[in-house]
Amino acid sequence: MKLIAYVLLMIIVLTGCSTDKEQEIQPLDASYSEQKAVLAPTEEDMPAALLDIHKLVQSTRGLPDQAGGVEELLGKPLKTEQGEWTLYGSGAKTPFIRHYYEHAVGTVSVMYIDGNIAHINVEFAEPLHDSGDEMKALELIGIVKDDFLKKIAEESNYTRFILRDFYYADVIHGKPDKPAFILGIKVVTDETYE
Repeated sequence: MKLIAYVLLMIIVLTGCSTDKEQEIQPLDASYSEQKAVLAPTEEDMPAALLDIHKLVQSTRGLPDQAGGVEELLGKPLKTEQGEWTLYGSGAKTPFIRHYYEHAVGTVSVMYIDGNIAHINVEFAEPLHDSGDEMKALELIGIVKDDFLKKIAEESNYTRFILRDFYYADVIHGKPDKPAFILGIKVVTDETYE
């Protein structure tokens, strides 16, 4: 008799527990978007930007000489070049200054035309070993998925993306001797400076 009472008590307890558990378990036929929302990567899973080019450009916008603002963020340039740049469309030649900086991401060169940031080139300190991982490369300089409008070219030595806040970005792939590497990125800030 005690055994029957014990078994009935266990059935009642287990039935009570299983009712609570069923409410917490999601059905197996949950939609893909619901599953994706549960498994979406957190900020901690994403690679950290080593260089934030949004901040670099936005913090210097409106300054009469943007090189001074860049220096506050990247330090003194290691090297400086000067020359002439042919502007796209008009064909007019204009002087430029390019400063080179050492940074955690690698060598960063910033080209200024009329005091404005025209190009930002990043040569990674450590090339990325998968040429198909353009998104990871762009995230290293602070460009995320929301910044993309579309991919417009995929050549053997670069992939070009049209961006929301900049004109375009080229992800530079390895030379013919190292095609499986991503060596760096070139960002053009405005159509005028193409």
